[in-house]
Amino acid sequence: EAEPEGLDPTRYAFSGSGHFVASAVMEPLATLDENSEPVPYLAESIEANEDSTVWTITIPDAVTFHDDTALTADVVVQNLEAYRESYITKAGMVSIETIEAIDDTTVVVTLAEPFVSFDAALATQFGGYIIAPAMLEDPALVNAPIGTGPYVFESHIANESWTFTANPDYRREDRPYLDSIEFRPIVDNVARQESLE
Repeated sequence: EAEPEGLDPTRYAFSGSGHFVASAVMEPLATLDENSEPVPYLAESIEANEDSTVWTITIPDAVTFHDDTALTADVVVQNLEAYRESYITKAGMVSIETIEAIDDTTVVVTLAEPFVSFDAALATQFGGYIIAPAMLEDPALVNAPIGTGPYVFESHIANESWTFTANPDYRREDRPYLDSIEFRPIVDNVARQESLE
């Protein structure tokens, strides 16, 4: 129903349309299961200490971004730090004291106070989507996103379409289901319905 302003979750607040398009190319650390409970998605595990003030995020081995950059704990730290500095998400991250990569696949987030639903927050734009370091460095890539998701960015025509092709190296063997996917923003409700029909 709308054109996403840009597909960098640290620079743009995603509308529903933004989430639809972003989820084709980038993945969150967590997602919600059929009971709306948070479960790891891009992360292998997300575990809290007894009082939910220290959270340990384990990153899978051998996952790469679409530009062949490796997904590492350091990259996740860079993303989470970018969310901490973002005017969109920083208000929700004020309780974070430190974010550290303790090895190549482990990130430890220490909070100033208990945050029992921190893992659920990692299923949202609040620190959830992990993007390639190149996107963190180059604001121009908001319209050419680089993630680890099932589809790879191919093209974008403003207010017309976003096109993605299947990621041949996707970590889930049974996905993606389609060879390509195209999103067409059509603002007018009647025109959108007629286009669908």
